[in-house]
Amino acid sequence: MDRDPEAIAFARERVPTAQILEVDLLRWAPPKSLERSAGLVIAGGDLLPLFLRDEELRLLMNLAARLVAPGGMFAIDATRMDPALLREAAGRAEWGEDVRWRTADGGEIVRDSRLLPDPLGRERVAQLQIRHTLRGKGGYVDEREPFHVRAWSPSEVEGAASAAGLQVATRLEEDRIRWLLRSTHA
Repeated sequence: MDRDPEAIAFARERVPTAQILEVDLLRWAPPKSLERSAGLVIAGGDLLPLFLRDEELRLLMNLAARLVAPGGMFAIDATRMDPALLREAAGRAEWGEDVRWRTADGGEIVRDSRLLPDPLGRERVAQLQIRHTLRGKGGYVDEREPFHVRAWSPSEVEGAASAAGLQVATRLEEDRIRWLLRSTHA
């Protein structure tokens, strides 16, 4: 499930037999046949920082709780952001290299990113901009438009999960927010 046409095209190319939905997760209502049927639901790909408002986080947790079978799990994996560091980095607006990898034809792709201040001045929100540079044959630069990200605290995530009927089963302490949340539904 994604609303980014490029991500959808990539997913369809990589997994042509999968059912891939081009939908906004926060506006999608699962069919009754899917409710409480999944043993595992995963929110990966740094989805969490893309939710900017408390009600969006609650919608995510409620949707996961609707999909997860009793005793099933909801897994979250997202970059953990410190609000003070987010604000400080957005004030500098410098590009920094995130990752670099080789292409099949011997070229190299570099992904850089930078944080920019939130134009609305919201606390714990910044704009993230990403660019990919292909070095080598047919080189190019793909600079994306900035998009908003929010720094969520573990207690905010856990509170929204608990209110939706999910409890922390496993929590990993790292530079990422990683939890397995178990359904408390009978």
